Amino acid sequence: LIMAAAVADYRPASYLKEKLKKSAGKLTLSLILNPDILKKIDKEVFRVGFAAESQNLIQNAQEKLKGKDLDLIVANDISSEGSGFGSDTNKVVIIGKNAEPRKLPLLPKQEVASEILDQVFEDIKKRK
Repeated sequence: LIMAAAVADYRPASYLKEKLKKSAGKLTLSLILNPDILKKIDKEVFRVGFAAESQNLIQNAQEKLKGKDLDLIVANDISSEGSGFGSDTNKVVIIGKNAEPRKLPLLPKQEVASEILDQVFEDIKKRK
């Protein structure tokens, strides 16, 4: 199972049935944590997650890998030029449970996807 990055980690705590009229005062928005779908998937399934990070790329991704008990995580350096959202290229690090992080150079996203799939197939073979 290869999951995309979360659309949003948080959502509004409450919703209004009507339009909120403009006022002169400040508005405070209360947010609550969205459920972590990937964390709930059966551990028998080979699970791949993504970590969009702007700092401590490998450390933060490794914490997510362990915290969600994933088989593989792809750490996306969104602070790197030409990488991340709104770009046709990406610079990622592929991190497995029992392997050294594999840093990929800046590549077209299609090539990044191919590298991820190659790693998934290699890791699944090792499982058997």
